[in-house]
Amino acid sequence: MSRLVLVSILILLVSPAFAQTGKQKDKTKKEKAKVERLAPTVAEFSYGPHARNVFDFWQAKSDRPTPLAVLIHGGG
Repeated sequence: MSRLVLVSILILLVSPAFAQTGKQKDKTKKEKAKVERLAPTVAEFSYGPHARNVFDFWQAKSDRPTPLAVLIHGGG
């Protein structure tokens, strides 16, 4: 047999072992839903005239200067 056939058979035999069952997926979704959401320090701060020109800000709790991460979502 060629190597390609052997690799294909191996993938077909091993892949079900890594597949998640429906129950595992549901459990993961429920665990994610239980995550407590942290309220922003400043919510819906307006930076322009349009109603959608707002952002939320979460300030790190620290006694010394901390880095700032900025996430800009391009839409879509």
